[in-house]
Amino acid sequence: DPSAVLDGFRILTTSYDKSVKLWCARTKRCLWSFLGHSNCVMSAAASPDGSKLLSAGYDGKAALWCLPCGRQIHEFRIRSHLGSGLLNGVYTACFAHRCWKVLTASSDGYVRLWRLSDGSLEWALLAHPEGSARSASFSPCETKLLTTSTDCTAKLFDAHTHQLLAVLKMHSGWVNTGVFSSSGDTLLTSSADRTARLWSLEGWCWGAYIGHDHWVRSATFSHDDRLVVTSSSDWSAKLWDTRSFSCLRTFNGHEFWLTSAVFSMDDSVLLTASRDNTVRLWRVADGECLQTIGRVWNEDESDGCHTDFVSSALLLERPFPSSTNCGGYRSSHRSNQANGGQWQHGSRR
Repeated sequence: DPSAVLDGFRILTTSYDKSVKLWCARTKRCLWSFLGHSNCVMSAAASPDGSKLLSAGYDGKAALWCLPCGRQIHEFRIRSHLGSGLLNGVYTACFAHRCWKVLTASSDGYVRLWRLSDGSLEWALLAHPEGSARSASFSPCETKLLTTSTDCTAKLFDAHTHQLLAVLKMHSGWVNTGVFSSSGDTLLTSSADRTARLWSLEGWCWGAYIGHDHWVRSATFSHDDRLVVTSSSDWSAKLWDTRSFSCLRTFNGHEFWLTSAVFSMDDSVLLTASRDNTVRLWRVADGECLQTIGRVWNEDESDGCHTDFVSSALLLERPFPSSTNCGGYRSSHRSNQANGGQWQHGSRR
């Protein structure tokens, strides 16, 4: 059974149907849904210990959830001088500073750092005055900050002083994502110009991954940095040799744009998300599709599947902590019901 390699894997997905869902990869069962956003959920991140979930939404907020009990703990709401609505959409949210802080990137061009303990704002950096901030991430040692934007640039900042260290300018389209290598000495970006690029910390472009026929929606390193995977609006994902820039394999099977692709911890499995409302798991070694979760173009909510585009997906490979006390964090709301933060058990079908 090819899916046997998926034992112990769980998957978190975000969707334009305003939900985040947790799945068992082996059985394809939706375990539960996180409901609390009023617009598209763009991305999610899990804390390293598997106890917390962050979701970023186009309703102008990021939300912090307790994964073991499914309750919303805080929300981090954008208060922008640009007004309300779509201008304040949050594209990404991630944990920082040993999970004591939250970093967000939003469509008003700002990158913000929030305190996890009470949901308060620590600082806001206008990283991209001429465009939306599509993503933001800290280097592994958290001394540098990388941002990407619809202004066709990525920028590298000193994480403490916010001094601009480098501007990455060679892309000719929106820069959708930017990440550091695990060693922290290399940058990887993806762009609407149909390429992904590899950069030095000084802003020198070492080369491009060329082969997609449409936007590259994401690019990320394998955990040993030897491989790169890209996802694209050409309905495919591609596997690349990091240093030679050669394409090793193309993963075809989705029926619409791909929105993200990530590796498992041991780099043996690839997870892709698509606007066809599904996610797929692939064996990296031979490109075999191991599992499809969700139904293509599904509109039926009764079975727990997404009913709109899947905007991102990530793999969870560690068991949840048994505690359900939400880690001792103080809720900023009297109740989840009052805030709109709810969760539902998924279907057993």
